[in-house]
Amino acid sequence: MKKIKSLILKHKGLSIITFLVLLLVLIVFLIFFSMFFGGKASKYGNRLDGIKEVALKDSALKDIKSTLEEKENVKEAEIRVQGKIVYSNITFTEDTKLDDAKAIAEEELESFSEEELAFYDFSFFLVEDKEEGFVVTGNKHPKKENIGWIKS
Repeated sequence: MKKIKSLILKHKGLSIITFLVLLLVLIVFLIFFSMFFGGKASKYGNRLDGIKEVALKDSALKDIKSTLEEKENVKEAEIRVQGKIVYSNITFTEDTKLDDAKAIAEEELESFSEEELAFYDFSFFLVEDKEEGFVVTGNKHPKKENIGWIKS
């Protein structure tokens, strides 16, 4: 022990630098470990708190999908939920007017309860089934009343 103490005292500058480098390596290792291996938390964090109280049932989503597909302008519909977002992909037949397509998407919102509308985000992807047909996306935030449309 006396040899180590005398060596440290003899080389004070080198000892301080070595100590700081070891401390830095330890800090970097802890940061790396916490970023890549730390915690068993959900990938969504706490954003999904309360989702069990407002959970969407698969049967209800299937009913909405079948209701959409029964409309004469709708060729195909797909509805899926990921986290707090309800994605609706609707393909329309040729010569469907864009305003009619938007109206059908807005009618879909009427199938959801007020609680669901206040909790979930809704994302719409409307496509006309022809080469030069429309492609429109729309989103509705829980705090907004209307769908915001963007022509792609």
